[in-house]
Amino acid sequence: MRRKGREKFDLTEEELAFYDLLSSKEKVFENYEEIRSIAKEIVKELGYYVKLADWNKKDYLRAKIKVALKNILIRTIDARISYEDIDKIASEILMHAEAVYVSGS
Repeated sequence: MRRKGREKFDLTEEELAFYDLLSSKEKVFENYEEIRSIAKEIVKELGYYVKLADWNKKDYLRAKIKVALKNILIRTIDARISYEDIDKIASEILMHAEAVYVSGS
């Protein structure tokens, strides 16, 4: 199933992991193409940070990543949900990033 989903949406394994998380929030996003685009942008944005040693243990890096994630979400869904909801989703994405990248290293 994961391989099929990856091929169908032209996503890497990492992008698909974020796609799965975001698609569970159907009421926030307008369509699956929007979710796909955000998932790709998240992986692109995280790319630099996850290459740094112990990125997930350094509060200032986690804060920078969370701000970057919020900016991605604000650009896409700002008018549809509250800032508090954007903050919550960004926190979930950050926790998911740790599961994807830290457990995978």
